[in-house]
Amino acid sequence: MIPTMEENIGNAYDNAPATIGSPVVVITDHQDVAGEDVPPKKKSKSDRSNCKKTKQSSSSPLFAILKPESDRLLDDMLHPLSKARFFKHHFRKDAVCIQRRPQPFNEERHHKKGQNKHVNGATTTQTLGNKDMVSHICQKYLFDLDARQIFAETSSENVFLWLRPPQFSTPQQSNTTAKSSTRTSSALNSVEITDPETAYVLHRSGSHPAYCRAPPELEQLLVGNLLRQTGLGGGQYHPPHDPEMVSLGGNTTLGRGEVELFIGADSGSDFGTKPFPKVGKIGGADAKNNPTKHTTGWHTDFQENFTIQLSGIKKWTLRRGNIRHPIRATTPHYCREASVVENQLKVARMSRKNYGFEYDDNNTLGEEKEIYLYPGDVLYFPSGMWHKVESVEAGVSMNVSLMGTTWASLVCNSLQHLLLGQDERWREVVTFRPPNASANHSGGDDGVARLQKLLGELPEIIRKFTTESGGAISLMPPALCYPQRRSGEVEEEEE
Repeated sequence: MIPTMEENIGNAYDNAPATIGSPVVVITDHQDVAGEDVPPKKKSKSDRSNCKKTKQSSSSPLFAILKPESDRLLDDMLHPLSKARFFKHHFRKDAVCIQRRPQPFNEERHHKKGQNKHVNGATTTQTLGNKDMVSHICQKYLFDLDARQIFAETSSENVFLWLRPPQFSTPQQSNTTAKSSTRTSSALNSVEITDPETAYVLHRSGSHPAYCRAPPELEQLLVGNLLRQTGLGGGQYHPPHDPEMVSLGGNTTLGRGEVELFIGADSGSDFGTKPFPKVGKIGGADAKNNPTKHTTGWHTDFQENFTIQLSGIKKWTLRRGNIRHPIRATTPHYCREASVVENQLKVARMSRKNYGFEYDDNNTLGEEKEIYLYPGDVLYFPSGMWHKVESVEAGVSMNVSLMGTTWASLVCNSLQHLLLGQDERWREVVTFRPPNASANHSGGDDGVARLQKLLGELPEIIRKFTTESGGAISLMPPALCYPQRRSGEVEEEEE
């Protein structure tokens, strides 16, 4: 029996050596865009509503269109990798890149059938990505990637425009300032624009790349859907844009997130209309000498991230970090304010005492890996992974950042409630008065001794709570033990 694609993928993972390898696993989703070479798969009735056929042949296989409202969103994003293997082998460990690529084109069979060998304006050997897979998101929720409307409907209070570094006018100026600018030239500078129309004019006229959050409806669907399917934060989500929805703990929730849109400097209504460049040109001289390309320097995030390329092409370079489950990001590419640097380093050094603020071998593990994202491609990368991003062809990418409460926060917050009801001494305000230097050191209030006594009783309190009061199940909010209904869903009445 010939092994399936899924079995081949599984065998490769199971036999992988236990060493620090590539930070990203690249999986190719081969799609039969020409309507041949791959037999159509049988789909369930529920799957057919989320799929689309190519126009070339009625026998073309179905491919899933990414729909934020679909219960199969994560399945479709990860295809052909199953969710089970994703969670078992990669979630919070490796980056995973799903690339949409056409099947190898059979020239002889193609001419025998007399079919047009061009697909979407380019030959199948030159067409990468699949714009149709993200067409639903772009058309229904992002106004066909019209930057002006996106700015007007964003969830952000402001639109951020990235300022390009100054270009040296002469070689002499470049040589004299090169050393002094080495450390800061890669740092991003941005301005916040409150008025969306002003932001759009500056974005277009000044060729400034833009950043903002997605419109509320799209953000709510994507974050809520992916929190449920990954289980982050117990899968619970309180949409900040839905004031009528009641959540746990008074507008707080264990899971949260946001959807970020990165809009290239060449953005506008022509997104998606230009043919993809030939593979040979990616990363070549044309890209390197392009003064308008935008690069985001090395940094880490503390969220779990899913990036979907909607248009254009981006080059990602990734490398493993040496801190798992970081509480804060490391952002040498953007902010160098003393207070921010101090905060990030203090938190990081709780895990690694010699952690630094820069991207170097001291803060990383293993090798660097470069990948290219085309429309329809999906990249998952875990928190703490170093990465930099370069715009090869202007377009729009969308990143879903998922975050939630840590176990430490859950336990400590719950323990506080337990102690406040346990004994009046825990409710007492902290008081400490050093003893008077005179009168035989009398009149003091030894707060250290008082705290030491309370801490001595803490193990017994926790033991009783664990064995007699439910323990872990009592710490978890009851709602987390049941599947969450989506906002607006109505429970079916029993017959």
